[in-house]
Amino acid sequence: MKLTSAYCWRLALFLAAALAAPVHAAPQAADAGTVNAVWVEQDIEFTYMPITAIYTCYGFRDKMRWILEQLGARDLEVKPSGCTKIPRPEPFPGVKIVGRFAAPAAPGAADTFVARPKLVEFRPNEIEGVQNGDCELMIQLRDKLFPKLGVKVVRDELTCIPKRVTPESVRMTVEVLEPVDAR
Repeated sequence: MKLTSAYCWRLALFLAAALAAPVHAAPQAADAGTVNAVWVEQDIEFTYMPITAIYTCYGFRDKMRWILEQLGARDLEVKPSGCTKIPRPEPFPGVKIVGRFAAPAAPGAADTFVARPKLVEFRPNEIEGVQNGDCELMIQLRDKLFPKLGVKVVRDELTCIPKRVTPESVRMTVEVLEPVDAR
């Protein structure tokens, strides 16, 4: 095939235009420890069924907010629900959770970001977070809420005894995705 100068010019213009066009590719996972992820909007109601520990409506809301923040929730709203005895302890306190949680992206998904697994350890703390009396709450979160949020339980050493607060009864490690800093 003989190449004409007109053909060569058209080919050169085509290649120049193709190279000058902006590329809109999804971020790629940097190494084997990272994945492409997306923020998934969640709108969930959760009601706690207590045996041992009881909470006021707003105390339960604050406890749940703290736990969800540890899981990396974004744009988080936690509102009390089912409250009938404000400000006294509630028989079945609940919350309505609205927020975004990181999840692995499906191939070809839009608005992805690079994320890596992060371990979150829940242990009793006397100042904030979970305490020994939260063992039954952590069991219910493990069984009912964490699967909906894509939270993977890595180690579960909960040792609850109904109607009894046992020292060091709350020990759980979960895995969530966190965005990799773009430094």
